[in-house]
Amino acid sequence: MSQFRCGMVCKDLGFSKKALKFLGKAFELQPDFTEAIAERGSVYLNLGDLISAKDDFNLVLRREPSNREASLRIQQIKNLKQDISFAKLLFMQKDYLGCREALDKILELCPWDVILREIRAECYLSESKYGKAMADIRATLLHRGLKAPAYLKLSMIAYDIGDTENSLVHIRECLKLDPDHTECDALYKKVKTMVKLMGAGDKYKNEMQNLQCIKRAQKMLQTESTVQYYIMKANSFLCHCHLPTDLMTAFMACDSVLDVNPDNLQARIGRADISMDIVNEKLNQAVDDYLYVKSRMGDNSHVVDGLKKAKELVKISEKRDYYRILDLDRFASYEDVLKAYKTFAMVWHPDRYKGDDKVKAQKMFIDITAAKDVLTDRNKRAVFDRGEDPLAHW
Repeated sequence: MSQFRCGMVCKDLGFSKKALKFLGKAFELQPDFTEAIAERGSVYLNLGDLISAKDDFNLVLRREPSNREASLRIQQIKNLKQDISFAKLLFMQKDYLGCREALDKILELCPWDVILREIRAECYLSESKYGKAMADIRATLLHRGLKAPAYLKLSMIAYDIGDTENSLVHIRECLKLDPDHTECDALYKKVKTMVKLMGAGDKYKNEMQNLQCIKRAQKMLQTESTVQYYIMKANSFLCHCHLPTDLMTAFMACDSVLDVNPDNLQARIGRADISMDIVNEKLNQAVDDYLYVKSRMGDNSHVVDGLKKAKELVKISEKRDYYRILDLDRFASYEDVLKAYKTFAMVWHPDRYKGDDKVKAQKMFIDITAAKDVLTDRNKRAVFDRGEDPLAHW
């Protein structure tokens, strides 16, 4: 009886292998102990070993033909064979929702079946139900021989959702079991690299060391080009840590973040700030972004000031924008302004203009001359950058 009691305790605790060992031993020591065979059949059924379970319940029926429990189990096993085949067919056909619903019922009778748990985990992943997928994989750990693949899968799922801390926990368990496991070793190195890069990116972003921040973001994209979480994180760095010389790259990075998460307020602020420094076609975007953030954050001083300036610049752009006239961004240097002026003057100077519309040429030349006058004069340019036209009353 002691073997049987140990077997039942192990069964209750979910230790399937030990339960089978003790219940089998109890039957060997007492061949007429039908209850031990019935309980062992239940363990086999839990594991999804339908052949062994059926053998044990048939043995019970040969000894006790009126045993209703054994008869019920044999009928359930017959139905399960069909249900499992159908669920696997649904999975092969990529009907993941149908497969998962079928497996929900099957796993009520076979909760320790490793293969079926793994299949349902894949179905959950197709629905982006990562927590449930991980719960199914964890549930297999007590009932499988090789545990390293389960820890690898857990680590991969955690990594894919950006949970690098738990990803490292699981991958270390994999390497403890098999230090030479190549896939676990490769993932471990990758996760460690990403953790290091993200930490450095945050540090340089907070310290406003934009160039260093951008380098870490670019390295992240080189290291991980498929998992959305890390791509968005890298683009968040590129959006925030932009350089005056590469505004469009930063603007597109902000766009990428907002395509995935439109409610990312920091990315909205970043895109609005960048839009202010790009020639006028992005000013309306800046106004929209500042308004969006203001509706959620309230009267944040940076947002309020940015919104005010953006609206003023929109008004000016509807009249005369000296940056646009010379096709320059707001970070253009003194030399850039002179170079642009010379280029346009060669085209629009009335004495050089080769077209028929002399009136247009004269107007264009007046505009480019005014633009050069404002943008090469520090005081006038400062006035214009504040949203006022320094030549409005001239």
